[in-house]
Amino acid sequence: MSEKRIIIRSLKTLVQNAIELKGPTKVVRQPYTDIAPVEAIFDPSEDIEEAVNCYREVDNVIAFIYGESMYAIPACGRARQILTDSGFKKDFYLHVPFIWGVYPKMEYEKWKSLREWQKKQKEKDAKNPVKAVIIHMRNLV
Repeated sequence: MSEKRIIIRSLKTLVQNAIELKGPTKVVRQPYTDIAPVEAIFDPSEDIEEAVNCYREVDNVIAFIYGESMYAIPACGRARQILTDSGFKKDFYLHVPFIWGVYPKMEYEKWKSLREWQKKQKEKDAKNPVKAVIIHMRNLV
């Protein structure tokens, strides 16, 4: 089975590759490997109503509201740049899913491949630190 290649160049491709949450979503919490996983429900409904075109980054995960859905994707400079260039604003009250050992139950394989993509993006940023710093500085403003 061939691995899906993740290419993010625009808001459209960011949305296509992110995990979409429209309503209550089953998640699994396992902060440590020696603790049994626990199922829970993450419900973004209130955030979707109140934080349209906003985003927040916590624990290497970016959550953003676009249209009538919340999306989550592992954090990287490219995703931050696309969101800020597209007019998204930071919202420090937006709830961020899939942090601190939580992952989506139904889309675990997709989340795992997105984390691998994130790792590769960070390696690319490390090879070109000037570009990575420019993107980071841009997002601080």
